[in-house]
Amino acid sequence: MAGLTDPAATAEERLAAAKALGTSKDPLAVETLIRGLGTTDEALTRAVVEALRAQKAAPVLAKRLADPNTVEARKVQACLGLRHLKDPSCVPVLAAALKDESALVRREVALALTVIGPAPAEGELLAALSDTDGDVRYGVAEALGEVKSAKAKQALEAQLAKETNPTVRFALEGAVRRCAPA
Repeated sequence: MAGLTDPAATAEERLAAAKALGTSKDPLAVETLIRGLGTTDEALTRAVVEALRAQKAAPVLAKRLADPNTVEARKVQACLGLRHLKDPSCVPVLAAALKDESALVRREVALALTVIGPAPAEGELLAALSDTDGDVRYGVAEALGEVKSAKAKQALEAQLAKETNPTVRFALEGAVRRCAPA
C-alpha cells in the first residue's frame, strides 16, 4: 500500500498500487486511497476514484462526516473523497454537515455539493449563505450559482447587497449571473 503515497514510487507503481487497493480486503485501503487524492496526476486520480468506488467508500465516508466524534482533518478528507466520488446519495449527509462546528469542514462541504449537484441541498445552502466565515459563504455562493433557481438568485442578490468581503462579493456576483432570472 505504501506505493500509492510513496514519493519515490514511479507513476506506474502508484497506478498499480491504486488498482490493487481497489480489490484489496485490507480495511485500511480506503484510508490510503483518500490520501492518494492529493495528487495532480489525473490518471492516478482517476485510478484512485475507481478504486474508492470498488471499495464502496461513499457510505463509509458519509458516515465519517456525520459522526460528531470524527476529527476535523478526517472530515475534510471525507468531503474530498465524496467530492471525487460524486455520489448523489451522500447529499443529505453533506447538507447536514453545513452546520458542522468547523468552518473548514463547512467550506469543503459546500465545494463537494457544488461538484455533486447542490439542488437537493438548496434549503441548507440558503441557510449557510449567512455563515460567519467568508470562505464558507464563498463556497456556498458557488454552490447556489449551480442551483439555478429563482429562490437561489433572490437569496444571492440579498446577500450581495449586504456583503462586505470583496472575495465573497466576487463569488456572489458570478453566482447571480449563473442563476435563472428571478
